[in-house]
Amino acid sequence: MAETHHNEFKLVGPEKPQRAHASVGSEITVPCHLSPEISAVDMEIGWFKETDCVCLYKNREVIEGRGYEDRVSLSHNERGKVSLLLREFRKSDVGDYLCQVTSRDKSEEISVRVRGHKIDVAKGALGMCKIQIEKINRAWTKDERRKMKESGLMAVQLQGMDFGQVVEVLLYESDIRNKLQKQLEGRKQQQKKHVNPESSIPNSPVFVGVELRLVLLGRSGLEKRAAGIMILGREERSQTGTSTEIQQSESRQGEVAGRKVTVVETPDWFCSGLSPNELRRDVELCVCLSTPGPHVFLLVIPVKESAGQERGMLEKMEEILVERCWKHTVILFTVTDEEQEKNIEKFIQSGHQEVQRLVEKCENRFHCLNINQSGDDSQVLQLLEKIEKMVAGNTDRFQWSDIYLHESQIQELERKLRMETEQKDTLGRQMEEKNRDIQTLNQKILELKAIQEKQWLCVIS
Repeated sequence: MAETHHNEFKLVGPEKPQRAHASVGSEITVPCHLSPEISAVDMEIGWFKETDCVCLYKNREVIEGRGYEDRVSLSHNERGKVSLLLREFRKSDVGDYLCQVTSRDKSEEISVRVRGHKIDVAKGALGMCKIQIEKINRAWTKDERRKMKESGLMAVQLQGMDFGQVVEVLLYESDIRNKLQKQLEGRKQQQKKHVNPESSIPNSPVFVGVELRLVLLGRSGLEKRAAGIMILGREERSQTGTSTEIQQSESRQGEVAGRKVTVVETPDWFCSGLSPNELRRDVELCVCLSTPGPHVFLLVIPVKESAGQERGMLEKMEEILVERCWKHTVILFTVTDEEQEKNIEKFIQSGHQEVQRLVEKCENRFHCLNINQSGDDSQVLQLLEKIEKMVAGNTDRFQWSDIYLHESQIQELERKLRMETEQKDTLGRQMEEKNRDIQTLNQKILELKAIQEKQWLCVIS
């Protein structure tokens, strides 16, 4: 028998700031409880990070938000507890949270802030940060609440879908949003032309469309982060110490040479320790961040650290992104001084065979980026010009749907192969049974012949 609903309750957060040390990959709890301490089993609970749905609890079922799969849980089974448990702590978990609890016509909510402060590396605490969790008074806007609702509905919609269905929904949702964004940007561009038709930015590339989407690939998190910061022309500091390795794809937006640029930084997809499920989830996240598809993949290779790191990249790229990704890829060699930049051709020719193969696959498209010259805009503009030339030369655009079409074809072939193997196994078993039946019949024939011979011997004698 279900417990009686209680409509008289309050939602209580941490009254005093709670402090603790956490490291990337550890576990943290965002505390919240009911007063009085009644059961929340038959209530509805929602946790949101900014406007993203972290998890929902409805009809006694926990629904994980997009990007939080397999790393969140609730303490709703403990009487009076509605705390949020976050496993595999990430720097992106720092921010403002909203907890909503509903029981019949009674609804309560509370806001909690998770702060992160890096710890001095000299004290031997690399990768560690100080976490402070406290209740805050935040007025969430109507637009923020609308986005929360949309995020929650999307989480419910994706619940129970297989990977292919999830991708179809995400592609459809992002395609609609992208079309609306294009229409809006197109109107803004028209308005700008009417206001000042002579205005232009000297020496700036002119791209097709209204937005440029770049996806950074590679092994080194430090070099990828530095490249992304230089392209967008901004300075950023990690919230979790000096480590720049990320656990999931992240996007940043900015305006470069008068146009909107989105840079999606991926984690190390080439890492042998990354499981197929982890890779699949992050590719799915990258789909959301760069749909309907990136204009360019920038494969970041540090010259100073190049010691066979690029080994296996070619095969892995084709495995993840299919063969035709090379038409949309530029190799980005990151250097730290002018000498390395001047000798880049020599580095390619005398370097590892893997580097030469990658350059050949990209039809000799590469660019040097001196990450120590953050104030030099010319090298970024030169990179954008190379990207523009590549985009203009391609007859088709790279779309994420091509990957999943390719993947579905592989899955169909694998299914047919399994069916054929099963049929062969079945035929093999049937043949074995037939052979056994034949052997049994032959044995009976021999026994009957032996009996017949004995009978004839008895008659003769």
